Amino acid sequence: MLSACSNAVPQASLVGNYVAIYGGETATLVLKPDHTYVHTTRASDGRIVEDVATWEARQRETAQDRTTVVEFWDFRSNSFVQRD
Repeated sequence: MLSACSNAVPQASLVGNYVAIYGGETATLVLKPDHTYVHTTRASDGRIVEDVATWEARQRETAQDRTTVVEFWDFRSNSFVQRD
């Protein structure tokens, strides 16, 4: 998975915990300073899926702007929610 920030962001500022709640699920993404991440998805019925892999951030510069690109290696969407 690849993500980008609209402005350049120092790598140390990316480290931390991120939480999303959707359709009764809670997904947590923990970015660690050693460039590993833990992605945990908890379903409303208590089921839990956890993945551990690595991430990398780099600065991308164009004539117009500088952005930070974050790449998550081996990222899986562990959703339990049924999608149409």
